[in-house]
Amino acid sequence: TIIFNYIINLLKLKELLINTVYNSIFIVVDKLFKQAYFLLHKKSYTIKNLVYLYI
Repeated sequence: TIIFNYIINLLKLKELLINTVYNSIFIVVDKLFKQAYFLLHKKSYTIKNLVYLYI
């Protein structure tokens, strides 16, 4: 089972090395392999951008 979840409108998180600001988290939980991924992204990202981040 794979579960997707979004957390949006967070305080701005700034990546210092590449000078990018994120305000959302995309969470993917894979219960079969007992793994979880937390992907920082901008609220304006499309589904295509999120899939690219996950893969």
